[in-house]
Amino acid sequence: MPGQTKKIWLEYLAIAALGILAHSIIYLQGLQNSAVSPMNDLILYQWWLQQALAGMGWYGITVEWVYPYLAIFPMLIAQGFSNGAGLLIGWIVLFSILHILTALALKYYFGKTGSRAAILWFGFLLVLGPVSLSRIDTAASLSALAGLMIWLRGREKTAAAFFVFGAWLKVWPAAFVASLFIFVKQKAAVIRTALVLAVAILAAPIILTGNFSALSFIASQTGRGLQIESVAATWFLWLAKFGDGSYGIYYDEKMVTNQVFGPDIGVIAQVLNPLLLVAVVALVLLGMRAAQRTENTNELLFVVWLTITVALIVFNKVGSPQFIGWIVVPVLGLILIGSKLVRVATGFVFALAALTNLVYPIWYLDLMSLGLTSLTLLTVRNVLLIVFFAWLLFRLVIMTRAVR
Repeated sequence: MPGQTKKIWLEYLAIAALGILAHSIIYLQGLQNSAVSPMNDLILYQWWLQQALAGMGWYGITVEWVYPYLAIFPMLIAQGFSNGAGLLIGWIVLFSILHILTALALKYYFGKTGSRAAILWFGFLLVLGPVSLSRIDTAASLSALAGLMIWLRGREKTAAAFFVFGAWLKVWPAAFVASLFIFVKQKAAVIRTALVLAVAILAAPIILTGNFSALSFIASQTGRGLQIESVAATWFLWLAKFGDGSYGIYYDEKMVTNQVFGPDIGVIAQVLNPLLLVAVVALVLLGMRAAQRTENTNELLFVVWLTITVALIVFNKVGSPQFIGWIVVPVLGLILIGSKLVRVATGFVFALAALTNLVYPIWYLDLMSLGLTSLTLLTVRNVLLIVFFAWLLFRLVIMTRAVR
């Protein structure tokens, strides 16, 4: 047995070493693109904290903010973790450690399958590049992954709590909450847990301060324009590329992002808001129908999660590069349950990650000048997103027709 124990410890050490290597490369890649500064969001996070600590108000609590207010807490922790080196260093070190610990937990709780999931996860983060480690989405994805692991361990209420917490960091883990209700065994208890936690998180700052800025992220998101990386913006970028002067790129100082201007762009941006909601509701209903027809509920759960997550990108007017980091979480779930869909899903997510990294940060300056190379890469990436969504929708429809 000592030999077996040694082998197990070596496997843990190998995963940890792989995690250190992957995160070191990601950090170094972020430093190599100084003209784009792909980790500059962390500098913005530090500025927000400095403003708050200087008495200018807490973002999302007493001052309107683009994020749910819980997003300020990972920033505070990272700042404290930095030991004076600055939030950027603190954030990178903190989440590198948390990622490695999560990978080790995958190995501990799920054995060889967990090891494969951990290795794929590190590979995905590496291929996606600096945005995989330098956005608030990093914290939200980690919370969602923790919830997923807890779900598979049979603790539904605790899993729901992690998904709700993740949604209050960056809204997208709400997709997990929405689809979770289809499959949970104790629906009333899980729904009650999720609702009580969500309401408590929302009510706390409002009651304590009398300020409703905790809701400001909703208006900030619904009122923003069409970001250049979004699927819906692709056509208009090509129009601008081929000389239609009514379309182009501008920098939105309030949202700190590059968006498309032109005729009817505002209308399209507004239409995408309800369209996204309709898509999510339709997918939940489709999942409910499939749940009545299939015996493989675990696979169906992760297919529904993944389809909703991809829909949140395809129908989103924002399209930030870090959004691609969302899709790996349900794919890890497919790996952990041994789904036959893993190979195709993994192929899609790695291709999307690689293309996204090429667009941002590698060819981003070229994209800002509507360069042919970057526009082609972005178009291929966005078309691939649509194809991925169509494939997932096809798989989901097949599940609705299955016979028990």
